[in-house]
Amino acid sequence: MLFDVFIFLLGVAFLVAGAWSMVTGGSRLAGALGVPSVLVGLTVVAWGTSAPELVVSLMAALRGSTDLMLGNVIGSNVANVGLILGISVLFLSPPGDRSLWRLEVPALLVGTALFTILGLDGKLDRPDGIILMILFGWVTVRSIVQGMGRVHDERSNEGRGRGIIIGLILTGAGTGAMILGGRWIVDSASQIARMLGASEIVIGLTLVAVGTSLPELAATLIAAARRESGIALGNVVGSNLFNLLAVGGPVAVIKDVPVPRDVISREIPSLWIMTLALAAVLAVRGRIPRVLGAAMLIAYAAGVIWWIT
Repeated sequence: MLFDVFIFLLGVAFLVAGAWSMVTGGSRLAGALGVPSVLVGLTVVAWGTSAPELVVSLMAALRGSTDLMLGNVIGSNVANVGLILGISVLFLSPPGDRSLWRLEVPALLVGTALFTILGLDGKLDRPDGIILMILFGWVTVRSIVQGMGRVHDERSNEGRGRGIIIGLILTGAGTGAMILGGRWIVDSASQIARMLGASEIVIGLTLVAVGTSLPELAATLIAAARRESGIALGNVVGSNLFNLLAVGGPVAVIKDVPVPRDVISREIPSLWIMTLALAAVLAVRGRIPRVLGAAMLIAYAAGVIWWIT
């Protein structure tokens, strides 16, 4: 038990260091490429911080632990909004970004609806996974095209090239550190939870989901503290899209994922509540009121209590 606690804390240290490196690298990339920071948050940072969810979910599915994978996807999305965005808004009150309503927020709502509808027959199978992956590919291409259409960099090619190289190095190093730290956290948390006799779905929804979401937490908090609100908000939206479509999709292609009725009646409603809350927060003009952050944290705590009781 003590060894698992040590590994957990070591993983947290790697996540924080990796998040700082990734946000710094993402800011460098945005400046060098002349694209809005929100695009970097939606793509580079969101994909990097969601890598632990993808790795853990694929490994869980290959080992036959599909409940763990399903709980991880749903729990991570709920934690990204209720816990991560809630903490960021409560303590830092970042400005909202209504530009995300042009594409990414509607895509997230559609993706959540698809994930729900496709699972109503009791499973996510290969055709379902392909549909989810196609939507992710379309949203990604559209986001990049939109973002590149707003390029505003006027620096020399030499300065731009140096910024891109430094940004890629910092982002890559941060991604690697967060993947390693996330893996340590998940392994140690899962071991501790099993010692306590918890079920796989509860482990996935709580400890594993929070563990794999710690990169998002670290990256979002650091980005918000550095006044990079575009990266902070884009990271949450991009990570949730990635989890539903680019984690749930590939796993369903590899192995059928059973969706129990209990998940449809208990966990899916929690997913929808947090997704709608995220959409509402991103519609706010100016700074997001701190009271909304407190409300999201309370809603998240209530959801966790509902899941484990």
